[in-house]
Amino acid sequence: MYKFLIVFLLSVSSLYSKAQVTSYLGVHNTSFTYYAELDTSRFVVRLQVLVGFRDKDESLLLLKAGYKVATFTKKKNLSLLVYMPVMNYSFVNRAYNTPFNVEMDYKLTRVRFNAGVFIFLDKIDYYGTISIPFK
Repeated sequence: MYKFLIVFLLSVSSLYSKAQVTSYLGVHNTSFTYYAELDTSRFVVRLQVLVGFRDKDESLLLLKAGYKVATFTKKKNLSLLVYMPVMNYSFVNRAYNTPFNVEMDYKLTRVRFNAGVFIFLDKIDYYGTISIPFK
């Protein structure tokens, strides 16, 4: 069912003329991150790789598909996103989990700021990301 929803969101997103794929490079808490994102005016699909700076940090592959619940500025550069349960694959443990995810996203022309929360069954993880777009 989860794979079907992601394929459905990707196909619906590609129908919009405003859909564009953008790549970002940045820092996510104590990890280096690279992600490619398909963004329409409402739907967002993101494929993200996290590589930890420290030995105890995990390297992760994240697949997110979400909906922009609200935008708060006239330029629509500040938005609240709610994601379907995220496919969160750990390369170290060779296992994945599916936490819920909510995120605030603020885009400037050259810098992007994200603050969000992963909600697991047994814990809650907060994160912050600073990234720059590149082509």
